[in-house]
Amino acid sequence: MAADPAAKQATVRKSSRLPHSASELAILNAVATALNSAGDVREALEKTLSLVAELLGLQTGWVWLLDPETRQFYLAAAQNLPPYLQEPVRMSGR
Repeated sequence: MAADPAAKQATVRKSSRLPHSASELAILNAVATALNSAGDVREALEKTLSLVAELLGLQTGWVWLLDPETRQFYLAAAQNLPPYLQEPVRMSGR
């Protein structure tokens, strides 16, 4: 039975009083739980991005991936991007 992601987030928040390495392990555990509960890659990226942004106190974030066929980067997940960053961008993997 998968643990509730909200419960994991609460655990990570409480762990802020733990030594640095224990806090890092709590974050990794929360990310692993989010990844294991996702149905596909896009959902996994969105859940993980949201969780990591919250844990690090970030409001905006994005994940770029490289399409192996076209060798072009594409925006795979985003959170709260300003309009000028939502436009498609050409990037090369070279």
